[in-house]
Amino acid sequence: MTLLNNAAETEGKQNATDTASSALMIALYTTEQPMRAALLERWMRPDRKLTRARGNVEMLPNGNIFIGWSENCYQTEHTPDGKMALEARLTSTRFSTYRSYKLPFVGKPTKPPIMKAFQYGNNDDGFTNAFVSWNGATEVRKWVFMGIPVDSPNWVEIAVVNKTGFESMLTSSGLWSHMSAIAFDSQGNRIGSSDIITPESTNTVYVARTPHSGVRSSLLKSPTVQTMTSFSLWHLLAGAVLCLMIVPGLACAALTVYRRAQRRGQFSGIMVSACTQNAESDVPLLYTDVEKRSD
Repeated sequence: MTLLNNAAETEGKQNATDTASSALMIALYTTEQPMRAALLERWMRPDRKLTRARGNVEMLPNGNIFIGWSENCYQTEHTPDGKMALEARLTSTRFSTYRSYKLPFVGKPTKPPIMKAFQYGNNDDGFTNAFVSWNGATEVRKWVFMGIPVDSPNWVEIAVVNKTGFESMLTSSGLWSHMSAIAFDSQGNRIGSSDIITPESTNTVYVARTPHSGVRSSLLKSPTVQTMTSFSLWHLLAGAVLCLMIVPGLACAALTVYRRAQRRGQFSGIMVSACTQNAESDVPLLYTDVEKRSD
């Protein structure tokens, strides 16, 4: 049997029996009378500290010993000849574990991967940065980035990126109206895909219809995409001409309303203007309600 020899306890009712905790492998001779126990192996806690509560010792299938020392989730693995093969702990001192285990684990998230993309420039010399991550997934080995070019209705493969960390990144030339990332395992099986997204852009405006469900699931059909490029000089000139046509009309209408209101005696008091200093002018621009002027 294996057990953890704390060599200490948390209540302070007795002194520590050793300077450090250890893991023990003991043989029990239960058929003998009286029964006896023999110590076969001992693994000292590598940092030479005491585990005052909890802890465990496990035999692994490969013959190694895996030990949970409790505090800060401190855990070590040792080969049969006593060499340390693994040492780990939490960085925070706030947390501890009751037991530690080393077991095969496969993470299969219920939510799809998350993808974001950002585009810069125009369709001739632009480029796109895309990021994808899948929190909890342990089987992803590579990402296949797919996209619909802004000048085409069809899906194309942009690039294949090996997963080397939590978040995978792709930088590609060109702009895309829609993008998605597909996750594959080590056997080449497709195990998930992100939602279809429209990349964010700072200098190109895209008006894109959300792809239908068939496109979401298979990436085989292409949604209808309409694009609108950035405002050109012609748009600015047209806007300026339109303003020149509208603003004078509004000013004339406001002046007419003002004069009519003056004739009805709704304005009183004298307003000062530099225009009244022109002696040659026979049209008083400002006057009191007494000095009513007929048009």
